[in-house]
Amino acid sequence: MKAPVVEPRGRASAAAPGGRDGRMRSAAQAGGPKPEPRRHARESPGGAAPAGGPRAVPPGSAAEGRGRRRGAFPGLLACALAAAVLPPPAAAGQRGPYPIFTEAHLDATMTTLGPNVAGVRAALAAGDHAAAKERAIRSREQLAVTITFWRDRRRHDAVGWLRSALDRLDALDSALSAEPVDAAAAAEIADELAEACAACHAAYREGDGGGGYRLKAGALP
Repeated sequence: MKAPVVEPRGRASAAAPGGRDGRMRSAAQAGGPKPEPRRHARESPGGAAPAGGPRAVPPGSAAEGRGRRRGAFPGLLACALAAAVLPPPAAAGQRGPYPIFTEAHLDATMTTLGPNVAGVRAALAAGDHAAAKERAIRSREQLAVTITFWRDRRRHDAVGWLRSALDRLDALDSALSAEPVDAAAAAEIADELAEACAACHAAYREGDGGGGYRLKAGALP
């Protein structure tokens, strides 16, 4: 007696008329179209992005043009604002206005310069080298701007005395910056500074009757 043939369960289920393979086999035998296999849940027809994701924009479309225009707008706006705020560039070779130094400016400068120069000598005598250096630096700043007054009026002797005084102030600054300070050398430089100031004052300055000084009458043409 032959034993019954038992089909494997997998083959039996695959060949069952109601199964997926059974439907595909029946459709093939009937000559009809094969049912399409199931697609993955994340895959969409045509390879497009899944639902909810970014949508591809066809090149050359109106949507692409609008996107480009929106991207360029902030850059154009920034350029327009910069052009409106920034001043126009100066013309090539153009200079600022020439500084005008009047007689009133000279008197005002000399009024504040005098106490600073006197303070240099007083600080040196007291051995306060830091204060002497501070006064010397301030004196140089004030004296340097007066050269415009003498240069415009072609007073070359005054320009020479002024340059000598500035040179002595620079030398005094260097001497007071040394470690240790040579007090005798600094005092000698201060005397040379006083000589340059006195020479210019003798030619161009006179007392104003109130304890101060002014430009000597008739000193300038």
